[in-house]
Amino acid sequence: MLAVSLAALLILVVLPFIAGCTKSAPAPAPAPKPAPAPKPAPAPSPAPSSEPITWKAVTFITPYAGKTKIYMQLYDRIKERSNGELVIDYIGGDEAIGEHEQVRAVQKGVVDMTWHYTPVYEELLPGVTAIMFTELNPWEERETGAYQYYQEWNKAVGLFWLGRTTILEEGMRTHHLYTNSRVLRPQDLRGQTFASEGRTQPYYAPLGIKSLRIESRDKYTAMERGLIDGHMDPLDAVVRESYYEVTKYVIDHPFHISPTSTIINLDSWNKLPPHLQKVVMDVQLEMEHEWQPQLVQLVNDARKRLKDEGMGFITFSPEDAKWFIDTIYEAQWKDVLTRDPVHVGKLRELMTKAK
Repeated sequence: MLAVSLAALLILVVLPFIAGCTKSAPAPAPAPKPAPAPKPAPAPSPAPSSEPITWKAVTFITPYAGKTKIYMQLYDRIKERSNGELVIDYIGGDEAIGEHEQVRAVQKGVVDMTWHYTPVYEELLPGVTAIMFTELNPWEERETGAYQYYQEWNKAVGLFWLGRTTILEEGMRTHHLYTNSRVLRPQDLRGQTFASEGRTQPYYAPLGIKSLRIESRDKYTAMERGLIDGHMDPLDAVVRESYYEVTKYVIDHPFHISPTSTIINLDSWNKLPPHLQKVVMDVQLEMEHEWQPQLVQLVNDARKRLKDEGMGFITFSPEDAKWFIDTIYEAQWKDVLTRDPVHVGKLRELMTKAK
């Protein structure tokens, strides 16, 4: 009996110990997740280039001409206002690229811009000469929409027309006819032969004038040798080219404005950052006002010089003068309207001063 009791007691003592030994070991604590690798720092933005944008430019007349010197103030102002970000690299006049090849060179990207008279690219954009017959100043054309319309029209052939250098004050139309015969009436011009530079003188026929195609560089020699009796030019060109040495008379009834304009390759313009496009447009508008008195002075000085050189200034009666000017303008408008009635017709509407 005592033996049984001892055995039972032993079981009671050992049993809890055995139970404790058979319990599952506690699950190990989960290993900490590794911290995510830091993202690589973004690559630094490339520093803006310190190199300026450079446009190559030409002009249709020599850089030594008074009018060219006035115009080229545009180049310096653009560089100044852009803080040197846009530089105009002037490579020369028609000695660098021929006068009649310059606009094509701009269109093809050989150079970025030219300062030229618009009739020279009539074959490229028929009717473009119409800007010569405007009744408005450039800032007035912006108000009527003529400026914007003409600009969009030029884009069709890959050109960006920035604007023109011009004068338009009472009595300051810029182009005259010149002859070696003293004429009393415009009808006395009938039968004379004048130099022609393409389709820019459609009024010769209604005035009874014969035309002979003569390049500008050959005009002096043609007058000297008597191949032609006269020509059409601004007063300052007659001074610059010394035509007064071979020409006797100025018909002092000027007509239309100078169509000399800044013409830019459209791709070059589109690649220009917007802030630099604004600089160029703002400078053009400023210069239009600043050029005005300088160009007026240029014409007045040319007039005095030609009188000093002995050229005669012919004036017609009021009736004949009106017939002369009306005949010129009617012939010019008729000519350009036949080439592009849609664009020219709209432009004429936008360039006509409200009555």
